[in-house]
Amino acid sequence: MLAGREHVNHSEWRVFVNARQGFAAPPSDEYTIRRDYDSLLGISRSLPYISQLAVFPIPSFRETLTTSVHMAVKIQTTEGQRSVQLHKIPNILFGKLANRSQTRLFFPRLYVSGGLGRVPQPALKNLYNKVIRPTINEILPANVSHWPVSYEQAFSQAQDRQGQLHHHSVDVPGHYIQEFGREVIRRCDQDRDLKGAFFVHECRGTKDATVHNGTFEFDREESLNDLLRDYDTENMELGEWYVDVALEVHCPGHVLQWLEDGHRNVLEELFPNSSVARIDQMARSRALQVDQVAQLTDLAGFRMECPTMGRADSIIYAQIYTTDKSPTYQLHRGAFSAKSARDLYPAKIDRLRADYTKLGEVFGKCSGFGEHEAQDGNVRAEVRVRATRVLEVLHTFEDDFIQSNVIAYDDSTWW
Repeated sequence: MLAGREHVNHSEWRVFVNARQGFAAPPSDEYTIRRDYDSLLGISRSLPYISQLAVFPIPSFRETLTTSVHMAVKIQTTEGQRSVQLHKIPNILFGKLANRSQTRLFFPRLYVSGGLGRVPQPALKNLYNKVIRPTINEILPANVSHWPVSYEQAFSQAQDRQGQLHHHSVDVPGHYIQEFGREVIRRCDQDRDLKGAFFVHECRGTKDATVHNGTFEFDREESLNDLLRDYDTENMELGEWYVDVALEVHCPGHVLQWLEDGHRNVLEELFPNSSVARIDQMARSRALQVDQVAQLTDLAGFRMECPTMGRADSIIYAQIYTTDKSPTYQLHRGAFSAKSARDLYPAKIDRLRADYTKLGEVFGKCSGFGEHEAQDGNVRAEVRVRATRVLEVLHTFEDDFIQSNVIAYDDSTWW
């Protein structure tokens, strides 16, 4: 704990750490700012690709979208038309495009309020037996022998002796992919449960591949072209596509942090077309989730879903954070996962002790202990903006903004 209580003269006092005392913003001539595109998300009833798509006859159930991607769509439910978060609509991993892109197929007719987003087996059988295989047989008859003869046969073929599924894919060539997508949707619309299906396209983890200088229009455009190189942009309805645009600030030898009392300034910077009243609303909104750093009340990032509040800037999600989490960030359960009181039980405490030993070793290396080079930490600001306005947002930060809202710690002190 970095804050506690102290009893003095029969009175109880709160004790805080002043995280700002003795530290300042990064020197103006030492930090650099980079811009990048971190991800691409789109909703469509087509497959607007120019390269092949690897399609899964038996979808991997672990790849079902079950966590929020901060996007919602309007669908018809038993309660009338309503806006539903994507991860709550039954969906499957339909295919993969290159290494970082996934295409999922969503089935709004199967949506049940409070459901888990899973697609039942009868619907999966119909999808393959009545939609996917007949589509291949129609547009690529010479390739149909590469595909399982039925969903049931594909399922049996995918199982090992322990019942574990091993998912394989079959490629649909790029010059047939758009016709394939149209026919899949047409056939889905003929089925009671599959009717109204739509694709969600997701390309993630592209920040390091799209780094550029945001102050130059040519660089912004070229990096966007790199992001979209596998897509047929002429057949994309860009109003239904979003890009995560980010600025990242780095100062050699330092870990940078956002100041919590500067959050309103950051909102003004991220939403330049929003009114003062709208910025005030954002700053007070429950949608603004503040993430304090190491229980230090002076330092914090935030996350905010803003499909309505961010409308003037075509932004549906915004966040600011620091990259000092990278050495211990895990999507899987591991040594650095969140801990609970149950980890203190006798049967688990040895593992807890081992995990914290590993954590200490990582922090030691990050601080530059021994022969290790110290780990810097950057501040990032990201907005998820409609694709039609990608080139307009977050070009750079002015120095006055950095001096007012960012603080720098030398690496060894921070770690």
